[in-house]
Amino acid sequence: MKRVADMDLFFEKYMGNLFRRIIEEGNRKDIKVVVEFAPGFRAKGAYALREIGFVGTVYIIDINKKVLEYVEELYKLVLPDSEIIGLNYSLGDCIKYLPAEIDIFLTNHPLDDMIIFEYLGDKSDNAFNNDEKSKEFLYKAWDEILASSDLNKFKRNVIREWKQFIDNISIGMFILSQYKSAYYSNSDNMIEDYVKLVFLELREIIGFDENLIKSALEDVDPLLDDEFKVSDNIQNSENWIVIQNV
Repeated sequence: MKRVADMDLFFEKYMGNLFRRIIEEGNRKDIKVVVEFAPGFRAKGAYALREIGFVGTVYIIDINKKVLEYVEELYKLVLPDSEIIGLNYSLGDCIKYLPAEIDIFLTNHPLDDMIIFEYLGDKSDNAFNNDEKSKEFLYKAWDEILASSDLNKFKRNVIREWKQFIDNISIGMFILSQYKSAYYSNSDNMIEDYVKLVFLELREIIGFDENLIKSALEDVDPLLDDEFKVSDNIQNSENWIVIQNV
């Protein structure tokens, strides 16, 4: 299996460390079942779970088959004593394949990808290949989305999918981050502004534990020094949804 570049691996472990901090700060029960949604070509959740000594069952959900195959293999390397189950479905469609109760649900920066899939459907695979051609395809799709008369419909459908999920699955700890993306650093703010609206509505629906988030993220070495001021962006509590007993 070909690994990602060193910088990608560095960021992967950095995010895994943040997930670990949040889990250690807030979880008060044995962790047996974990779900990670939309991991991309990363194993952030796996590194977090390895650091806390997790051995159990991990469900990985991703609509992109290439992503899922890659991440399943990587998870098995990082967590060799755990059962890794990949589900090639959307968030809404995967419900019937999951247990009714899970201990940890985690996802990093999923909302923009969910909107892209809502617009493109199966064609969205062309946007998620980590190359310049894919980036051009993705930016063109966003131009079309932001100019569409169905703009509010895409947001409503994504929110509806989240509500369907949390209404049908009992979650011990819910963890979601949605920060400003380096991927869209060369675009105007319209993409980020639109995704932020989805995030804020979801945050209102699910709720969040501000004290838990701040306690877990404070005093963490950001590890990265870039134009996005990591401590004010990725480690900003306003960009996270963390809550127990969803």
